[in-house]
Amino acid sequence: LIETAHRIRSCIRQTDMAARLGGDEFIVLLPDLDEDSHVGIVSQKILSALDEPFVIGEQRASVSGSVGIA
Repeated sequence: LIETAHRIRSCIRQTDMAARLGGDEFIVLLPDLDEDSHVGIVSQKILSALDEPFVIGEQRASVSGSVGIA
């Protein structure tokens, strides 16, 4: 979960907010976007970051992500 949070945080601006909602769910707030299309760009960046394998000790784990936009 910590690594997931770091990956999400690396995809957003310092003025944006990322928080764990519960379980394996996170919420990202993107205030003051210049264009609505930036939401899709940020979403794709986050999904790409989560698509990279997680290394835990000598093990590699893969996860999938999904995004809902409101």
